[in-house]
Amino acid sequence: MNSLLNERVEKIFEKIGDKEVSHIIINNDVSPHIDSTFFYLTGVTSGIFEDSFAVASANGDVTIITGTLEAESARKTGLKVIVVDKKAHGDFKSSLLRLLKNHKKIGVNYSGLTAKNYLWLCDALKDSKIIDIGNSIERARIIKDEVELKLIKKAAEIASASFYPIKTAIKEGLKETEMAALVDYNMMKLGASGASFETIFASGKNGAEPHYVPRKDKILKGDLIVCDYGARYKRYCSDTTRTFVMGNADGKKKKIYNTVFEAQKASLGIIKAGAVGLDVYKAAVNVIDKNGYHGLFTHNVGHSLGLDVHDSTTLNPYGEFPLEEGMVLTVEPGVYIPGFGGVRIEDDIVVTKKGYDVLTTAPKTWEDMIIT
Repeated sequence: MNSLLNERVEKIFEKIGDKEVSHIIINNDVSPHIDSTFFYLTGVTSGIFEDSFAVASANGDVTIITGTLEAESARKTGLKVIVVDKKAHGDFKSSLLRLLKNHKKIGVNYSGLTAKNYLWLCDALKDSKIIDIGNSIERARIIKDEVELKLIKKAAEIASASFYPIKTAIKEGLKETEMAALVDYNMMKLGASGASFETIFASGKNGAEPHYVPRKDKILKGDLIVCDYGARYKRYCSDTTRTFVMGNADGKKKKIYNTVFEAQKASLGIIKAGAVGLDVYKAAVNVIDKNGYHGLFTHNVGHSLGLDVHDSTTLNPYGEFPLEEGMVLTVEPGVYIPGFGGVRIEDDIVVTKKGYDVLTTAPKTWEDMIIT
């Protein structure tokens, strides 16, 4: 594993234009202000690592500085570990200074730092210049290595295998919160360490809110039901959405569903290495608009996926960037009608030279979604 971690460090340094940068520091605050790049560089699969550091050098070496609480999890990586008393902030400072003394420039990830920790680093390393290398980290992380792809694929397999347990559990009169709990239970039963994010289970008109939080509303006959869920496996995420219909599958619901289904097919038809993200987005919008739902697709058509559910890049109206082999993306068009409900279909894919590989395999035709 250490050789893989060395490669990840080297990949980031390759993308840093300033060759005077000798080290990278990833500095976590307390949850939820944890930079997932810490886990990318260390390979740690257990623990939270609040108030901890990952220090990577240009030669590929990684050192973890942490407190006694996370010491055992840190040591399992095989990396160099410095354990300090978390109550003595000066111990962290002296440990960093020993590692970084006489180094001119240190790279940090501004987007992963709290303002408090940034100011602390500036004071602790006042003889060094701190620069933002967040863009270099993002460009390195967006292309997944073989280990990452394996873990994301496993997370996607768990989510896909949850489809039938979810579908068979949906019953008229059940509360949204009950169903969300069952979704999470089934994923963990199948091997997930937990959900990738707060599971969305939105019935009836609630489905018109893309990021709806489940309530005690009951499932009613005729409801469209948007279920957006993902499994977390060894810190890596999947993210999939299926929209069910609770009986009474009338023509209006079918038209909306099949429009979204065709929109997703159109977007997928664009995807391959070298394709432009904006074109993937436009392909879905064109299908949705021509079917009479202009303005009812209210979000991006997808995003990158990995250690974070929203890993970095999005497939949006401004995404004039080329797709690259090894990117893992969601493709998730939707139509949302206030007061009526919504439909979203989402799958996870990995970009290949000639197209893409689908990671989520749960059924998704209209006939598959009907609950009788």
